[in-house]
Amino acid sequence: GKTTNALISTGLAMAIPYWAGVPIKDFEFVQFHPTTLFGTNILMTEGARGEGG
Repeated sequence: GKTTNALISTGLAMAIPYWAGVPIKDFEFVQFHPTTLFGTNILMTEGARGEGG
């Protein structure tokens, strides 16, 4: 898949305990920045989202 993350940033620190049955608490406080230019790995700024772009 496409990602703007570093290659070592896979989310396993959260996934492995979850797969082992550990309940994940306060996950709503994890921040995601998924806004990229379509078909690229170029990350858009949060300001572009705030302007409705």
